[in-house]
Amino acid sequence: MPRTTFGFHGPSSYGRPLAPKVFEEASHVIADHYPPALRRWYLETGRYRIRTLYRIRGAKLIELGVQAC
Repeated sequence: MPRTTFGFHGPSSYGRPLAPKVFEEASHVIADHYPPALRRWYLETGRYRIRTLYRIRGAKLIELGVQAC
């Protein structure tokens, strides 16, 4: 729904950073479940926050290709 808020964060081990290779692989596993525009945002920005969340409104996610429900 457009007024819903979703939170995104990168892969970690209970809030601790992963080894670079594992971080890269896990980031792509997560991103592969997203539509292309959201996938790009996640890989460029969203995955780098591991202790806090990026909060994004549903309307923005719909713009990024997530199907409205």
